[in-house]
Amino acid sequence: MDTYADKNYRLLFDTEGEWYCNDARTIEPERMPDFDLLCAGFPCQAFSIAGKREGFADARGTLFFEIARILEAKRPSYFILENVPGLLSHDKGRTFCTILSTLSELGYHVEWKVLNSKDFGVPQARKRVYIVGYFDFRCAADRKSIILLSGRSELKMGNKVLKNRILVWNDEFDGEKLDLNKWEFSQSMSNSDVLYDNGEKNFRIDNGTLLMRVNRTDSSEKPFTLSQGLTTKNKMGFRYGYLEMRAAVPFRHGAWPSFWAMSFPRLHSRDIGWGAEVDIFEVFSNENTLFPNLHKHGPNREHFMIQDEQNPNRSGGYRFADDKNPNDFHIYGFEWTKEHMSFFVDGECYHTYNLDDECEFAKTALKGLEGYREHLYLLINNEIFTENSGWKPVGSALNDSDALPIEYRIDYIRLYQDPENESIFTVGEE
Repeated sequence: MDTYADKNYRLLFDTEGEWYCNDARTIEPERMPDFDLLCAGFPCQAFSIAGKREGFADARGTLFFEIARILEAKRPSYFILENVPGLLSHDKGRTFCTILSTLSELGYHVEWKVLNSKDFGVPQARKRVYIVGYFDFRCAADRKSIILLSGRSELKMGNKVLKNRILVWNDEFDGEKLDLNKWEFSQSMSNSDVLYDNGEKNFRIDNGTLLMRVNRTDSSEKPFTLSQGLTTKNKMGFRYGYLEMRAAVPFRHGAWPSFWAMSFPRLHSRDIGWGAEVDIFEVFSNENTLFPNLHKHGPNREHFMIQDEQNPNRSGGYRFADDKNPNDFHIYGFEWTKEHMSFFVDGECYHTYNLDDECEFAKTALKGLEGYREHLYLLINNEIFTENSGWKPVGSALNDSDALPIEYRIDYIRLYQDPENESIFTVGEE
């Protein structure tokens, strides 16, 4: 115990009537009064990037388990824990996985988010991860909880359980600027009506959210301005796992937002051209529907995709129910294994592609599945349809009456994998 901190606390605050113990390790839970909410912080030195990061090998790091001991004995309805953001990445996520597993075994549903004190009226920039737990699943926010068993995660996606996953890569967009260790700007589309500009008007990170916008210009030659897209092409690649994005996607006339992935051509044989494409979702103008699709591009720019409307493997897309606003924040998921690719909205699996070499669409529409079992990199775009778009659905082009900006907001992107069967690499290490 820090005796000076204890003394200062007693001088600054009225402690009359408080139940007090000067060492968490000596707490006898049966002597504690009952309570509904436990708020606790455990020493951060063992996990902070400013220290040696010895984790549970540091005695201070093990004090988390004293919190767990009290939770087990008293069973409060809720808890809030706080620590440094470095806790999330310590030991490649294994430490945080152990913490989540421990809390899950106690019966709690768990969520977490990195917050900065300056965003809440405090005159100090201080980032901390806050871990929230509750017994009653009805208390959940619009983030999905992760249930962990025996140190391994099970992601509950509706009636589907995704087993043996740990968090291996993520971006919570909680910094002041884009993390250039994870992303770079890209321009994959060509549109003579568009001026690409990554200035604050079109692109910024604001209070833990990535904002990508479409705006008007004063130019008749290029009437629209928007940010370039983002990609991990020269940063990160992954093979298999469960990928999740929480985002407010614009379902607006003229909008063409997307979240997709491409294979690395250099990792494949020359005969597949510039690779396989997986559209985790695309939105075409103001349709209340998003579409996942598989494409492949041959060496002579041949374009293969699932075109046959009668093919049962072709996606009919996902249409939001009338009582759901598609422009609100939703959770978009993508599960990829050697056998299939499955697509989710708010935990509901709405379509699965069978990655069977013998299935009809693999042999005909895609001319084989080369590239779909190799590493992919990610791309995000907030593109638009205009009169001079190279391609556009009928009636989708923006016009003067369309209200702008068109805004694509992303809260987080998280990748979970089973390290024994799935892989991720930093480009240059493959």
